[in-house]
Amino acid sequence: MAEITGLTFSAEEVVRIFASVSPFGETPTSKNVGARILAFEQAVLKDISEVNPDTLKVFHNTTGDEKKVLQEIANNNNIVLKPADKGGAIVIQTTENYQKERLRLLGDTRNYEKLKEDPTELLKTRITSIWWSQR
Repeated sequence: MAEITGLTFSAEEVVRIFASVSPFGETPTSKNVGARILAFEQAVLKDISEVNPDTLKVFHNTTGDEKKVLQEIANNNNIVLKPADKGGAIVIQTTENYQKERLRLLGDTRNYEKLKEDPTELLKTRITSIWWSQR
């Protein structure tokens, strides 16, 4: 048996996963690394398929009343909840103040420039091209 971060593998699964690894410290190549990744993926998927969701215990850190209040806040269209830029805090603003701040930032031509077109597709193409050229 082998255990990796809470997952337990039988000896047969460990042998199957690492069967292609040379005892002489072979450097993985594009030919053999794919087979090892596939074997590991199949072992992980097998373990996941064997998990019974009915046996998992969920521990909540909020009470029922707290959950109700949080849901009411989340559904309130008069306020906006956003993660803060730093520190992991949450910023709570009225929707009106949020819209004003958003428009103020978008209108700040000293720090921002309006784009002529959406660069998303061009960036996706470039990133994909770089990715495939490195393989």
